[in-house]
Amino acid sequence: MSPQEYQQAPLGPAERNHMSRNGYRYHFAKDADRREAEDTLMLALLAAEGLFGRCRTRMDSAWAVDESINVIIIDAGTLVGMTVSLIFTAFITAEFGASAFDVRQVSLHPAFISQAQA
Repeated sequence: MSPQEYQQAPLGPAERNHMSRNGYRYHFAKDADRREAEDTLMLALLAAEGLFGRCRTRMDSAWAVDESINVIIIDAGTLVGMTVSLIFTAFITAEFGASAFDVRQVSLHPAFISQAQA
């Protein structure tokens, strides 16, 4: 690995020090089973554990669920979070179909980040 590539290596928990970060908002259609989608998110987290290990996945991932509007938000401000988002998107597309949900990139407020990590 060249020095430039080494400097671009993931920083782990230090990546979380940014005040605002990007995330992904998944809004599910009324006929989609959001609880099943939450179970699928747990599978995506398990897959991320296979790549990053349990500790790093726990430290560098955050998400929130709003049942009232059928939404799941995943913090994608770290490499782990982005990976969870990618895996989750692939899983729910295969499980529900692309028309069962809408996904948008959003800017996360610092209050969300601290609340989701709690």
